[in-house]
Amino acid sequence: MARGADRRTPTVVCLATAALLVTGCDTGDTGGRVNHQDAGSVAVAYADALFNGKTERGERLVDPTALRAYRVLAKVVVPATTRAEHLRPGTVQVDGVKAKVTLLGTLCSAGGPGGATGEPTCQTSDDPDSSVPGLQVNLVKEGRDWFVYYPS
Repeated sequence: MARGADRRTPTVVCLATAALLVTGCDTGDTGGRVNHQDAGSVAVAYADALFNGKTERGERLVDPTALRAYRVLAKVVVPATTRAEHLRPGTVQVDGVKAKVTLLGTLCSAGGPGGATGEPTCQTSDDPDSSVPGLQVNLVKEGRDWFVYYPS
């Protein structure tokens, strides 16, 4: 580890990856407009909200039964030190009322809890069949709309 490097950086990247693993983006800002009938669009908007500090926007994308867990994740993933870039849907697997979306793009963390900063650590995938758990988002369909949920 480089002299003066923050030893907490890997922890934040792990927490960020775990957050998407538990749940699951060209991060072009949709201005809050999301096509809830498209699982890929919901997954991208969710990851953008979670990793770029848009907590309230993310709440609208999460199944109501999972809202408490989302709020905890949003506090764990330190928005000041994490970011998602160039995220977009890769593979979308639909099985009845459930779907898993593999996101393509980059997740970065620069520092640790409390806003400590350091060199960003990034994880990028352009493989639509990637098994990187941090780039997986689980969704459930309610009526015609998709929402993020956290499988047990």
